[in-house]
Amino acid sequence: MLAHPQTGNSLARLSGRDDPCARVATSDIPAEQAEARLGELQRSFLDPMRAATELGFTAMVELEDGLRATWDWIRSNEKD
Repeated sequence: MLAHPQTGNSLARLSGRDDPCARVATSDIPAEQAEARLGELQRSFLDPMRAATELGFTAMVELEDGLRATWDWIRSNEKD
């Protein structure tokens, strides 16, 4: 596994079939890029190998499966 620093804008550059969020939400609407809002996290560096070695944590769910489960839960708990 590789660790990559990510920002909201770099994640938002994913589009179409490359974007797991769009796939899960079955949306063809492209993500909008905007200026960061006050207090928004500017950068995050996630290292799954470090979490495994230092914390003994390994993900039990693939990213897209977790996104799909989250999306399904949100949709089933929407208020009319």
